Amino acid sequence: MRSNNLSQHFENTCDHVWSDNTAKNYRRTLKRARNYVIKETKFEGEPDTMTLETVDPEFLKNFVVKESVFADGRLKAASTVESFKNALIYYFRSNKLPIPTVLSEDLQMFITGTKNDIATLRKEGRYKLTEGKDAITFGEFSAICKAGVADKYIAGRLLASLCWNMNCRSETASNLNFNLISWSGDCLNINIPKEKSKQKGADRG
Repeated sequence: MRSNNLSQHFENTCDHVWSDNTAKNYRRTLKRARNYVIKETKFEGEPDTMTLETVDPEFLKNFVVKESVFADGRLKAASTVESFKNALIYYFRSNKLPIPTVLSEDLQMFITGTKNDIATLRKEGRYKLTEGKDAITFGEFSAICKAGVADKYIAGRLLASLCWNMNCRSETASNLNFNLISWSGDCLNINIPKEKSKQKGADRG
């Protein structure tokens, strides 16, 4: 039997599929959605007894629309808005419930419109080009690697290390192809045929 408690539901069905951060973000989004619906519908029962499938889907759509802007009216990144939609859709899908059209179709149209609005604002210079894509410093990268010492995070740590080092050599990385990548035991080899002729980097061979 499906639990009415959202946190327990995601502990049982979500954490083993998604990364820790994704599971936490989904739980946070669903909790906010539930609180929004309780407030808008003036629900008088215990919060944990209210399930999202029992309310008009328009309330869920309005929740995402409301969450698509900051308090000062600025638009949030489209990927952020899409994550709200994905959390709601996953709730219905994991409970084997039909996904409301307003979530699968109407919200997708809204997200597409948000992307177009952001593109227009960027063109006019009224939206940061790096919105939602701020670079991390070497110190932050080191912190990520240190946090990934546990065995269950080893894949993420290796990927972060690979991406960091490849980005530090972006010119070289842009010229890589499958012929230059190979396995040696449990090691991934990146073969770089073009090397510096001088170690100080004055010239390139």
